[in-house]
Amino acid sequence: MFIAVLQFELLIAGAGSLKDKRRVVRSVKDTLHRRHLVAVAEVRHLDNMRVAGMALAAVSRDVRYLRGLLDTIEHRLRGLHDAQLGDCYREILPGDQLPTAYADETGAPLWTPDEAREPPQTPPLTPAPHPHPHPPARQAPAPHLPQTQRPSQTHEAPPPPA
Repeated sequence: MFIAVLQFELLIAGAGSLKDKRRVVRSVKDTLHRRHLVAVAEVRHLDNMRVAGMALAAVSRDVRYLRGLLDTIEHRLRGLHDAQLGDCYREILPGDQLPTAYADETGAPLWTPDEAREPPQTPPLTPAPHPHPHPPARQAPAPHLPQTQRPSQTHEAPPPPA
């Protein structure tokens, strides 16, 4: 498993307010997420209306795919009309370099066997009984009455089970 991280700045010269900046940032985030299935967030310069510090992440088992993905995204960012790509930094990390939730920085376990919690026991899932075993038949409206004079088709809920 490999994790690709791309950190970049967008220079938004035409932004006259934070609202203008947020519009551009939201558009970039939505487009990148929709087209490339990456996680995207604004992470720096939140109060500066002319600069957006952003980061994105993607996970794959193929490092070549991730390199190509980052190349494609960087090329797309260079072609933006509402913003200009500023500083850009990329990194691809092998999954075994990531810290785990069970060890500290040195690799020592965080808990002794006595301190470790057992995973919570969850009851088996059983389907809830359906309140209407057979849905009521729909009645066809009377064809000779205008739409406003047709009888209503409301159904009452059955009484709760005892």
